[in-house]
Amino acid sequence: MRAGRDRWPEILGRTARTEARGCTLAALKLWTVQRITAANALTESGRLAARWPRTQGCFAAAYRWMADLMTERGIVPRCEHPVWAWHSCGGYAMPPGAATFDAFLSEDERVRHRHVLLELRVPDEHVLLSSYGPWNEIVDLFVGLSPMSPDIPAALRGRLLELAGEGEVWGEDNRRDIQASLPFVDAAWVRGIVDV
Repeated sequence: MRAGRDRWPEILGRTARTEARGCTLAALKLWTVQRITAANALTESGRLAARWPRTQGCFAAAYRWMADLMTERGIVPRCEHPVWAWHSCGGYAMPPGAATFDAFLSEDERVRHRHVLLELRVPDEHVLLSSYGPWNEIVDLFVGLSPMSPDIPAALRGRLLELAGEGEVWGEDNRRDIQASLPFVDAAWVRGIVDV
């Protein structure tokens, strides 16, 4: 476990040198919260894919639904389990903070496992952005239906993919929480790592 953590300065330095040579693609700035063991595995393998063997059936079905939506929207490559990240949390292009961590990580999870926040630059073709509020409504439709999938109303699906509300403009004035679903995380996308 320690060896993986020690490689982060090397990986981040290599990324900075690549950017200095102008070898970057159009990319979105995102953040993802991961256990340190997953972050360390990323340094070893170069790629992190989500695995949810202990996820409750209703939530796993909702995540599979999101994976199918990613495929439908042209996100490559196809994945079974998206990696969740944030584009905007409490404000446009703002990283998640303590309130978000408290909402997502139980006290038991925080005590038993060390977590880190990875700052990423992800090429557009690997990102599906969606509104967090409507996503929770969709997850609620799945609760209690496992392994069946509910019919998602077209209006709700539309609100999920609507990144700015009525009368809002996508950009700095937007206050919606915007999540990002990724097929994987590549070590080359990592720009920073901090403890949660």
